[in-house]
Formats: sequence, C-alpha cells, structure tokens
Amino acid sequence: MKSVKNLCKLLAFFFIPSCFAAPWNGGIEVGTSVAHSYGSRNLFSNPAAMAFETELNGGGLLSSFTYASTFDNKSEFSLSHTYSYFGASYERLYQGGESYSRYQLGLSYSLYSNLFIGTKFSTTSSELSSLSGNRSWDSGIQYRPFYFWSLGLTASQLNQPSINALKTPTVYTLATVIRPREWLTLTTDIETASNQLFTSPTYQGTLCVEPILGLTFSSGYQSDHRFQVGVQLDLARASIFSVLHASPKESVRASSPKYIIGFQTSIKPLQTVVNQPSELVITLDESLNEEGKDSTFLSKEKPSLLDILESVHRATENSWVERISIKLESFPLGLGAAEELAEALLKARDKGKKIEVFLTSAKTKDYLIASAASTIYLEPSGEITLLGPRMAHYFAKGTLDKIGVQGEFLAKGDYKSAPETFTQRESSLKSKEATLHELKEMEKALHHIFERTRKISTEQMTAWLNHAVFSSEDALKQKLIDKVGSYSEVNNMASSTGTFYPSTHYAQKTLALRHRISVITANGNILQKKTRLLSMTGQSQITPDALAPLFQRAINDPRTQAIVFRVSSSGGEVLASEQIATLVSKARAKKPVIVSMGDMAASGGYLISAPANSIFADRLTFTGSIGVFLGKFNLAGLYEKLDLRKEVVGLGPYSALDSEAKAWTKVERGLMARRLNRYYDGFVDFVGKQRNISKELAEKAAQGRVWMGEESVGLKLVDKTGGILDAIAAAKLQTGLKTEFDIYPIRESVGIFEAISEETMPGVSLDLNMLGLFFDKSIQKQMAQIAWISQNSFLYFAPDL
Repeated sequence: MKSVKNLCKLLAFFFIPSCFAAPWNGGIEVGTSVAHSYGSRNLFSNPAAMAFETELNGGGLLSSFTYASTFDNKSEFSLSHTYSYFGASYERLYQGGESYSRYQLGLSYSLYSNLFIGTKFSTTSSELSSLSGNRSWDSGIQYRPFYFWSLGLTASQLNQPSINALKTPTVYTLATVIRPREWLTLTTDIETASNQLFTSPTYQGTLCVEPILGLTFSSGYQSDHRFQVGVQLDLARASIFSVLHASPKESVRASSPKYIIGFQTSIKPLQTVVNQPSELVITLDESLNEEGKDSTFLSKEKPSLLDILESVHRATENSWVERISIKLESFPLGLGAAEELAEALLKARDKGKKIEVFLTSAKTKDYLIASAASTIYLEPSGEITLLGPRMAHYFAKGTLDKIGVQGEFLAKGDYKSAPETFTQRESSLKSKEATLHELKEMEKALHHIFERTRKISTEQMTAWLNHAVFSSEDALKQKLIDKVGSYSEVNNMASSTGTFYPSTHYAQKTLALRHRISVITANGNILQKKTRLLSMTGQSQITPDALAPLFQRAINDPRTQAIVFRVSSSGGEVLASEQIATLVSKARAKKPVIVSMGDMAASGGYLISAPANSIFADRLTFTGSIGVFLGKFNLAGLYEKLDLRKEVVGLGPYSALDSEAKAWTKVERGLMARRLNRYYDGFVDFVGKQRNISKELAEKAAQGRVWMGEESVGLKLVDKTGGILDAIAAAKLQTGLKTEFDIYPIRESVGIFEAISEETMPGVSLDLNMLGLFFDKSIQKQMAQIAWISQNSFLYFAPDL
C-alpha cells in the first residue's frame, strides 16, 4: 500500500505541471552536474537536489547570485532563492543578440532516504515576441545510495514548447558523480535530445579537488570543445565561486560565457580553513535539561545535555580546536550527568585540549565538572562549598496528622521506603541502612573521579570536607582552583581565531544522507496522562502517549539504524510504566535499543529500561528499586474537623475501597496486599526474563533496594558503566556502522499555542518560590506528589530518593 501511494505521488509530481507547462535549456550555470548538489543553484541544475539538500542540512532560506560575461561582451546574471523543498529564480540572458528574462518556480520531494524527485515550471518575457511567453516544464530525479556515488536524470522541455513555430525536443541528461576520496570528486553528464535519441549525444566531465578544507579547484571539458577551470572558496555561511572558459570553437563562441563569478549561501556554517574555530564555548545555567528544545519562531534552540557532550566530543576530535571554555553558572542536573560531562572533558584534556572552567561559586556537583579542567578559575567573590555526599528526606506524617489526614500505604520490598514520607516521622532502620550504603558508594565513586581528574588523594579530600567552605583565596591556597578570575577578564586577554558553541552544527557535503542513531529521552515522573499539577511545579512528565509516536518515528525512519533510549526517571504509575516497556520491546524487535541511564532510572524508570538490548549507567546513577507500593490518603479526620460528611452508596462489598473518606478494613487491607504481591512478583519475573538472569538473582537485586551504577553491573541489572556517548558508541558497534553517522534526537512536537504560552506567558507555570511558600524545590516536588497521589491511581512505582 505504501509503495502504491508513493507511485501515485511520483506520477502526480511529474505530470500535473505539464498542464501548465521553462524554456529551452541554457543559462549561465554551466559546468554543474544534474547528479550533484549546489545549494540554491539546484533549481538550475536539477530541482530534485533541493529535497536532498533539505534532508541533508535542514530546511531554510538559501540564495545565490551569478554574473557572467559572454564572448560577445554581453552581461548576464541569475538570482535564485530556495526554501526547503521550494525554489524560485530569475535570469537575465541573451540569445541571438537579444535579451530576455526567465522566471522559474520549482518544488521537490523526498520519496525515500536515497531517492529524490523535483520539477520546475519556467516562462520567459522579452520585447522580442519570439523570445517571450515560452513555457517549459522540466523534471529531475536523483538516486544517492552510497557516500561515494550518486546518479541523476533530468528531462527538460517535457512539454516540447514551440519557438518560432518550431517544436523543440525534450532533452534528457543522465549523470553520475563519483567521490573516491573526500577531497576528490568526478562528474560525468551525457545529454541527448528526444528527436536524436543517443544518435548525437553531447557530454561534459568535471574533476574537482579540495586540497585545503573549504578551497576547491575544478577543471572540465564539454564535447563542443569548451574547456573550463574554476575555483570555489567557502566562507562562514557562504561560498564564492568563479569559472573561466577557454575560447571554444567559433560556432558556439558568441553565446558562451567567457567567465562567471558568483556566491551562494549556506543554512549551516561551512567547515573551511578561512573560518576554522579554535575554541568551543559552553555556558551552563538553569536552562540546561535532558531533553533540550528545538528552535521555534518564538525562541532559540536550547541545547540538551547530549548537545553539550556531543560538542565536547566534536571539539576533541577536531585538530583545529585548541581550547574548551566553560562558563559554569549553575548545573541543574544531578551527579550522574555531572560525571558524564567530567568524563567527556577529561578525554578532551587527555588529547591535548586546553580545558578552562570558570566558576562563579560551586558545590560538589559543580566542582566535579570543574575538576576535569586544565585550569579552574573562580571569581574573586566566589566560594566553593564541599559538604560531601548527602541525602535529605522529608517526612509529612506530622503535618498530615495536624490536619487530620492519614496515609494508608502498603509497600512490597524491605527497602521500598517511599511510603515512609507519609506514614512515619523518620526513616526506618532498613531505609537508613540503604541510605548509608548509597552515600558510601557515592563517596567511593567521587573519590575515584577526583583521583583521576586532579590527583586528589582520599586524605586531601577528607581535609577539604573538614574545611567545607572556601573563599577564592582559600581555594587557591588549598589548590582546589588554579587561578582567581572571571571569564570576561580572561577572554579579553586571550586570542581566538574562531568560536563555536554546542548549538553549532556544520553543513554536510556528503553524496548521500548519513545513517542515524536516534535518541529518545524519557525524563521525569511516569504517568498515564500529563497532569497540570506537576507541570505547575516545573516537573517533567513521561507518558506512553508522548513516547509512542517518537518510537514509531525511529522505527519507520530508514536512516535510523539503532535507538538510544535515555532514561532519567525515579518511577511512576504501574500501567504507564508497563505500556512504555512494551513500546521498548516492540522497538527492539525492529532495531537495536540501547538504554543510557541518567541521574536516576529506578523503580518504574528501571522497568522501562529492562527490555533494551543493553543498558549503560554512570557510576553515580541511582537505579534498581525493584519494588512497588500502593495506597491512598484517608481524609476522614480532616472531614471531621471541617464537619464534612461523605456518604458512599454502592452494591459491591468493596465499593468504598478507594474512598478517601474512610480507612481500609482488615479485609480490604488483605485484598490490597494480595494485589501488591502480584504486581511485585510480576515486576521481579519481568526483570529476570528481560535481563536473562535467574529469579533468585533478580530477587536479590529487588526488595526495593536502590543501587549505584557500578554495583548494578555486578547484579546484572546493568551491562556497563558509561554515559550516553558510550551508549551511542555501543549502538554503532552493534549495527556495524563503519562510516560517519548523525546523532538524531527525536523530540516531542510542541504545538503553536503551547510554544506561545511557554515563551510569552511564563507566569502560567506556578513557581511556589515566587509566592514565598517554600524555598526548597524538593519540598515543592513532595507536596505536588502528595496532592497528585491523593487524586490518582494508588498503585505507584515511586521515587525513593
């Protein structure tokens, strides 16, 4: 069915324009090949290349201008604009000593990832009637199966327009481009007319050499004895080019361009020796998150953590880049994400890059990132605070007692401590045991990183913790930092020939579209449906409805070879978690799925990760928590204080089971306990099956216990320690990709009204800090979850931390 639809599109695309019916071939864009790509000049050579250019470098406005001088001293020019799959152009040309104008409109379409079609309609105007009103319809196709070879075909004057009462034939051009090396390109075009099909074809061949990045020399020959030499120089977002023709034979001399010169723009910056960057500049602040945000007409692109890590990796591999500068104002993500960034910076430092981190103030998480630098700067008035690993739990039982609310919760798993928030005034012994164990594992992981990054011994780290708070002078004396200063001061003194940023993506020049590794991010609470209550406190939410189209896009995309599923979630609803796990299983049946765990992938966050082919976690990732709890809030005491009565009338014996107006009876509690055990056993069995481990080992890793990344490898909950870049490298290895590939984040689409509300009405999102009610975001989160649980499903894979 899909093939039939594409065939219908192809037929309509090629034959509908013939009802209107570009004049005869010609123009000043000579030396180009119908199998190649030339920015907005694609409209002149082969309109199908507009679709390829859009898929290669993204949609946007491209422009070009070309000036030519003919051998009979006439001046000609062409101007073109293309936007994604559409294009328009204007040419001022001469024929037989008379001038005429040509107007062209074109459109293109991508049939498959390697097959592109295009068509254009042209008309002319001139004071000379024979050169005016000549309409023509041209179509083209490009097939690009390999990085080193492409094929093109155009049919010009398909409507065979009449000029001076003479019917012009359709002209077919078949071309191929071969690129045996990145710096060497060969093109060959063969042209034949429909009335002399293959009896007297003409041809041209061109050789292009790029000895220096962004500087290309070309030479070519056309069958009518025309030789040409050319040069093109790429600048930041534009190229200038020139072609010089040797004197052709007399019969074609007058109408031939003697030389042409022009420029064309680029959507993305071009990699060129003229503008090769020497420094990567990264600003880390509260806007950073796991998902990132695509640019809209109202807002700029907001880089994700992956964008930051990828930019560091690109800088590491780029021999031109000498320095990476990081302005670390704040780091809103957790220790796991901080570890990933520190590891990426350390790899860059080990490859000889100069890493500079500029701190305003810093705590352990910020200093973890800074420790990977060659040079750490701290502003004169800044402080470094090192308090060591710690966790804080809030207990709401006393607060709930005061207002007459009782938490009715059951938990399965000795260490499933989340309900204690609502049922106890302090942590249980098991909970304290688990917390102390996690803190020790965190401390061990931090010491391991600090020892590698700054050669900090355990004794030195202990001494720093005993000092706790360091002024800039103290930090310099204790060798926590290398210099006192700010980014602006140092940057004014430093010389840099070019700068790029995490949002900088360079234009590609490949002959075919690259393969992809798609990245899907699940960050936040796992819910069946998004709730405004959690949105109002700034908490991310994960729903099956939001993730399903993202996985489907990755599965259907022929360029996507593997999926990296980034999970940063502490849990959520059982049903939603199971539905997302099913999405992962279905995706795995089609393409490899590699999970990269962020700061936390626990409870429901672990369940949605388990079906993947392999799982990566940072040393400082919290994972596991294989357990469940269920419950409700009993508001009977509150109703009594308010003199409010609620009467439940039902026919079933348990019609008031989920009522907030009464406590569970002993029988009801037993009923819920059986339900809880069933879900817990199912969770453990699911983990054992998906991870291919025995039930005994799965049970050992369960009981609601939270594990750190390195421990989870030993328990076979995780395959390897590493970040998202390691997961992407594993995906490349698993799929056998041997060429360069694109990392392709697939994000949830943002509607126009949602974009407007986010950018122009930020006050719609409630910030409790602004109301002066709470000053700790974790309290905001806890209160929102209390309210949410009281309104929703009472079976919950909940966060324990």
